[in-house]
Amino acid sequence: MSYNDWHYTACPKCRQTVLQTGSNWFCVDDGNLDKAVCMYRIPVKISDKTGTITGTIFDRAANQLLQQTCEEALTKQNLTQQLQSMENKEAKFQIQVQPDLKNRSIRCTINNANYLHTETTYHTSTSTPPITTPQPVTPPPKGQNITSAKRSLVMLEGLEATTTKEARVDDTTN
Repeated sequence: MSYNDWHYTACPKCRQTVLQTGSNWFCVDDGNLDKAVCMYRIPVKISDKTGTITGTIFDRAANQLLQQTCEEALTKQNLTQQLQSMENKEAKFQIQVQPDLKNRSIRCTINNANYLHTETTYHTSTSTPPITTPQPVTPPPKGQNITSAKRSLVMLEGLEATTTKEARVDDTTN
């Protein structure tokens, strides 16, 4: 989206917006600061075959997509061209969706993003393995062990089944 406000000045500790007070900076959470950092906050529209959403790409995701920090981007020429380099490229986004009670809408925040590789390979199978139903299992007669990989289950006359722990069960007799 073509807004000029694609970055903000932030507290290096908590990453919240700071206010400049003379030659210093003020953070609501961390107080007076000697320096602040520039962070990406890029408004975007993201589309796929199901629809379009409006969201904001924040610093970490923008660093991943643009391959440079916000401070590096500010020192270069053609800032608009750098931001437009993201346009019409396929990417995978981690989108956090939250209600925006102030504006009565939904806020979409993108904190993680990666471009998809253009050489995507799709594997399809031409044959589907047949579905098989397992054979029913008949319980053993009373007094005979039932074996499994870790335990032996002994059925005793007149009692509930009891288990005994074993490392390996090879014997199916008493």
